[in-house]
Amino acid sequence: MNLLFRFVRASTTCLLFFLLLAGLYPSQIQAFSSPNVPVGDPVYRDIDKLVAAGLVKDVLYTQRPWSRDEIARIISVALTHFETMKDPVTPTYQEVSLIIYVENILEKLKKEYEEELIDRGAIEGKKKNIRLHPLEEFWANYTFMNSPSRGLPFNGLQLIEGTINPLVAYQEGRHFVDGHQFSFETVHRANFSKYFSLYFRPRFEALFPDTGATKTQPIVQQLYAKFAFRNLQIEAGRDSIIWGQGEFGGGLLSNNARPLDMIRVGGISPFFLPSFLKYLGPSQFNFFAANLGPAREFPYSFLIGGMGTIKPFSFFEFSMGQTLVMGGRGAPHLNTLDAIEEFFGILSRTTGKNISNRIAVVEGRLTLPMFRNTQLYQEFIVDDIFKKSYINTLKDVVYYITGIYIPRVNSDGSADLRLEFKHFAGLAYRHNPFIAGYTLNTRLLGDELGPDSYSFSAKGNIDINEHFRLPLALYYEWRGSDEYGVTYDGEDTVGFFTTKEKPAERRYRLETGLFWDSQKALRAELRLGYEHVHNFGFDISSNRNNFLGSLTLILRPEGFH
Repeated sequence: MNLLFRFVRASTTCLLFFLLLAGLYPSQIQAFSSPNVPVGDPVYRDIDKLVAAGLVKDVLYTQRPWSRDEIARIISVALTHFETMKDPVTPTYQEVSLIIYVENILEKLKKEYEEELIDRGAIEGKKKNIRLHPLEEFWANYTFMNSPSRGLPFNGLQLIEGTINPLVAYQEGRHFVDGHQFSFETVHRANFSKYFSLYFRPRFEALFPDTGATKTQPIVQQLYAKFAFRNLQIEAGRDSIIWGQGEFGGGLLSNNARPLDMIRVGGISPFFLPSFLKYLGPSQFNFFAANLGPAREFPYSFLIGGMGTIKPFSFFEFSMGQTLVMGGRGAPHLNTLDAIEEFFGILSRTTGKNISNRIAVVEGRLTLPMFRNTQLYQEFIVDDIFKKSYINTLKDVVYYITGIYIPRVNSDGSADLRLEFKHFAGLAYRHNPFIAGYTLNTRLLGDELGPDSYSFSAKGNIDINEHFRLPLALYYEWRGSDEYGVTYDGEDTVGFFTTKEKPAERRYRLETGLFWDSQKALRAELRLGYEHVHNFGFDISSNRNNFLGSLTLILRPEGFH
C-alpha cells in the first residue's frame, strides 16, 4: 500500500510535462476552445449509447465535464463508424432496432452540435470564426421539499463542517429549503475564435422555508473563460471539475458542491504520447488550483489537484490523481514554491509538518464487449497511510466505490441500469487542522455519502419513445456516528479503535420522474422522491419520511428557428 501511495505521488510529478506534450506535440486531433457541458446534460447518456453500440472506443470517462468540441469529436467518430454499422448483409431484428435507435440519437446530436461538427468537417456547412449565443437556454424550476438537511457527526477525533441532504445531492451546490423554492437560470456563451470562448450561467432563487425568513438572491452559478492552443486549454473562472467513474463523479471530485473558482490547465481531447509512450493509448492530463472561499476554518484555503488517465487497451481505462487542501488565512504559511513542493510530496516529507489534507485515488474502468459493452468500474480513495500497518490502512482510511453500468439492458439500448456499492471509512474527508473537512460551503467535494458509511443503489432509465424517458432509482444508505481513539506505535499512528458506539442512521429512498424533450425548443424534467429515514440525525427516537417534488422547464430560443 505504501508503494501504491508513492506511485500516486510519483505519477503526478510527470503531470506538467504531459500537459506540455498535450499542447505542443503534433497530434491527429485538432481541438478548439469551447465551453464545457455540465455532467447532468442528457448528451452524456447519449454518448454512453454510442459507446455501447461500439461506435466509439477512445472515450475517457474519468475526467469531465467534456467541452462541446470534445463531444463533437466523439459524435464525428460515431458518424464515421455508423456508416459501416447501418449496412449489415443480413440484419437481424435486434440489429435493425439498434441501428434505428442510434440513428435517432445521431440526428439529434447533429442539430445540437452543428457548429462544432462543421468546424471538424464532420458535416457540411459554413464555418464561423465568431459564434454568439446571447441566450442559449432559459431554465425555470419549482421545488417543494419536506426533507431537512443535517450536519456530519463529530467522530471523537476530527471535525468536519459539512451537511447532507440526499434528495437534493449532486446539484452543483444549489440551495434548497424545507418548503417551496422558485429559481431561474439562463445560459450564455460565445466563441470569439477557435482559441477563445466564454460561458456565463447566472441564477436567481427565491426560497420560502416552512420556518424562517424568505430569502431571495442572485448567484453566479458558472462564469469562465477558456483559451486553447492545439490540444492544450487554459480555463479561468467558476466551473465544475468531475473526477471519477460514477454518473456525477466519484470520491475525489463530484458535482455535489458548487463549481470551483479556479485556474485549470489540461488537454481538450485524448491524445497519444510520443515514442514508446504511445502504447499507453489515448491519454488525458489535467491540473487545477482553486480557492475555497471565506466560509472555512482557514478562510481562502486552496484546493489543488492533478489527474492523469490512460487507455492502454480499448476495453480498459486507468487513472491516478490527487487533491490537496492547504493554506488560507491563519494556516501554516506557504509560498508558491512550498505549495508546489507539497503537491509533489516533498515539503511534508522533509519537514514532518502537517500542512495539507491530501487525498489520492486509483481507479479503473473495464468494458466487456461480449456483454453489450457493459462497464465495470472501481475506485480506491486513499486518505492517509499507516506505514506500520497496511491492514489498518485498508480498514480505517481507504474507501471504495464499485459499480456496474449496463448501457444496453435490451438490444437497442433504450433501457440502461447502474448498480453501485460504496464504503467510506470513519475518517474519510477529515484531517486536522482542516476542521472544515473536504468541503466547499459545507457541501462535500467528493461523494455525498460521507464518512463512516456504506450504500447500495440501483438506477435505471427507460426511453418510452424519442421524446419521453422514465428514470427510476432505489437506494439503501447506512451512516454511522461512532467515536474513535488512536493506536500508536511510538510516534507513528497504526490504527483507530472504537471508543463509543452510537446509533446509526439508515435511509431507504425511491426517486423517479419523467423527462420530456421536444428535440426543438422545449424540455421538461419532473423529479419525484420519497425517503424513509430511521434514526434521523442519529437519534433513536426520530424516524421520518421525506418528500421531494420538482419541475423544471427549459426553453431554448434558438430551437424556434
